[in-house]
Amino acid sequence: MSNSNTYGKNELIQLLSESREELDEFVRSTPSNDWNQYTSPHRWMGELTVGKWIELIGFHEKRHIHQIEEILQSSK
Repeated sequence: MSNSNTYGKNELIQLLSESREELDEFVRSTPSNDWNQYTSPHRWMGELTVGKWIELIGFHEKRHIHQIEEILQSSK
């Protein structure tokens, strides 16, 4: 991995994959009613519970899907 804040495409894919695997393992192994007992910092929003992180990730990915669809439509 790079030592700077600049990552290549393959590094970003690997980091995203690892992060997703860690979250997926946590979600599978932790009862959903316990998710709000665990927090992790967000750069701008402060501490978020796992439940809030899951919501945020869902909204974030939906936004990117919408952006991709817009780009594909505009390129026709």
